[in-house]
Amino acid sequence: MEGLNERYVKAETLCEHVEVLTPDWLKRHGSCFNRTKMIWTDKTGRRHEDGPWLYPLHEIIGMVQDGRIKELVEK
Repeated sequence: MEGLNERYVKAETLCEHVEVLTPDWLKRHGSCFNRTKMIWTDKTGRRHEDGPWLYPLHEIIGMVQDGRIKELVEK
């Protein structure tokens, strides 16, 4: 279900779906995943990069299912 059907979620939602991950662990080691920062532009055209980290839910669930979760490397 990765790719076009991917769903990017905040840390709290990811932890609900993958219970072995905690918000604290993600704060310290979240760079192990292909996360992305939410970036948005306001009405004045000012760009903001202070949004939350977003995690690819289906990709991470797939990592748990096929064992890739055991081989994480911090970036």
